[in-house]
Amino acid sequence: MDLATAFIQVLGNEKASNQIFNISGEKYVTFDGLAKACAKAVGFPELEIVHNNPKEFDLVKRRHSHSVTR
Repeated sequence: MDLATAFIQVLGNEKASNQIFNISGEKYVTFDGLAKACAKAVGFPELEIVHNNPKEFDLVKRRHSHSVTR
């Protein structure tokens, strides 16, 4: 089973909601590779991917500071 097939099988499947899946096979792709492939597929130029140390960010504070109230 490849990644696309797995995505199709879980989309809209209530049993898959809030679950974590590890999908692998003989070939693999990194998150960087996935981002680059998606960009290429839609005609974007080569991506410059910047990796940050998550320990340098207060993600909880950032999440609340960008909240939108209606």
